[in-house]
Amino acid sequence: MDTTNGANCSNGNYTKPGYCPEIFDEELCWPETLSGTTANQSCPKRMGFDSRRLAFKVCLENGSWFTHPVSGKVWTNYTTCVDHEDLAFRTHINHLFVIGYSISLAALVISLAIFFTFRTLKCTRIRIHIQLFISFALNNLMWIIWYKEVVPNPLVTIHNELWCQALHVVVHYLMLANYMWMFCEGLHLHLALVVVFVRDEVTMKWFFALGWGAPLIIVTIYSIVRICILQDNYM
Repeated sequence: MDTTNGANCSNGNYTKPGYCPEIFDEELCWPETLSGTTANQSCPKRMGFDSRRLAFKVCLENGSWFTHPVSGKVWTNYTTCVDHEDLAFRTHINHLFVIGYSISLAALVISLAIFFTFRTLKCTRIRIHIQLFISFALNNLMWIIWYKEVVPNPLVTIHNELWCQALHVVVHYLMLANYMWMFCEGLHLHLALVVVFVRDEVTMKWFFALGWGAPLIIVTIYSIVRICILQDNYM
């Protein structure tokens, strides 16, 4: 029996008297287990777990699986699977990412405040800088949320809730916007050197379309393909 695939689990549809039923807990398929005993399996192979260790599930004397006293749901003990050294290292790296993005976000906010404060900085080149900095600031903010709410919480990716999928799409949209506004910086320099007589109002409309519109089209196509065609809505 494949103990890693929930499709092969009966999930309590049939069980022998004196046994806990076969059940899938979103990680492993646990076989029928004699009442009053403990079932053991190798830990699942995923980030933060050591597959050489054993997870366990307790079958009570009454033929039911142990339920967690807080959640009241059937519970498997995966705490023994945690590779604490690896977890501490990854947690430290995660904190460094948050600190780095936070410092960058603070610097970008200060730069934007300067751009918006001084009227002498009102020109096409500075307007493009402002949009680029806004895209960087928003991208940094989304990554901070990602590293604070998604990365440290495995259940978020397991449950794959709609807000998490939306955050995934927004992060990719803002990353594309970063690159498109950098492209606009180079395109503006090219136009300034090659095409001398160009109205700034016209060029800015095209820059907005490229910087914010093009990534929206690309990410929309990406989302539709994954959801409707590939039927893959997992990150």
